[in-house]
Amino acid sequence: MRRSLVLAVILVSSLYAQELPVAPHVKTLTFMQLAASAADAFATYRNDSRCYDVPRNPRARCAEYNPIARGLVMKGTPQLAAYFIGETSVKLAVPLVLDHYGHHKLARALRCWGIGDNAAGAAISFTGYRR
Repeated sequence: MRRSLVLAVILVSSLYAQELPVAPHVKTLTFMQLAASAADAFATYRNDSRCYDVPRNPRARCAEYNPIARGLVMKGTPQLAAYFIGETSVKLAVPLVLDHYGHHKLARALRCWGIGDNAAGAAISFTGYRR
């Protein structure tokens, strides 16, 4: 399910990136990326905070879906913050480097993919939250 959602977001964002004149400005995409990343971090923090209340909430599902992030995110709040700061900085820096070297369409597609990735993660985390 998640793979098909990610594939759909990638395809839609790549089609959207082909129309350069009507695409949003870089600042708008940057703020959208920051907002989606903050929403994903908040939803992940809220879901993982249930894992510490296992005696009160024995049916809590305490697993991060992303296997790469699982090692950092499940260890506590400082590691969760470090992971999301690092992930967001990479998702903002790579398109800037691509823009610098003239690959504007690819940079815009990566920006849209990053927004969709974090927004999908936040949506999955928000819908999976049951207290």
